[in-house]
Amino acid sequence: MTKLAAATGEASKLIWQSMLELSGVKSGELIPATHFTPLSYWLHARQTLSSQAAPTLTSLQAAQTPLSAAQLLTLLNKIFVLRVARAQETLAIPPVQAPSASPWLALKKPWVIALAAIVALGLLWLVI
Repeated sequence: MTKLAAATGEASKLIWQSMLELSGVKSGELIPATHFTPLSYWLHARQTLSSQAAPTLTSLQAAQTPLSAAQLLTLLNKIFVLRVARAQETLAIPPVQAPSASPWLALKKPWVIALAAIVALGLLWLVI
């Protein structure tokens, strides 16, 4: 981060604030460990692209569109957010649904009630 601050002339405090905002945490909170790798890529990309007089998407992809500094920062921020979202999706564990505790809960379904009525009528017809 100090290299980025030296390269851009931006205050370290502002760079930290940007990193906290990107991570979705408030000042004083810890940045989640899953954000470390994307943040390091973000810092490296910002430092690399800050040395270019007219950064283009060629630096990130194969297009030849000149970008302003604000557009470049917005693009880097979006890439960071997408990478973190993708990382969180891969780490997410789907909730496990517990089986119903009571067999009487099954009787609340209409088809179970209809089946029970048919069986009851059949038994009643056999008895009479």
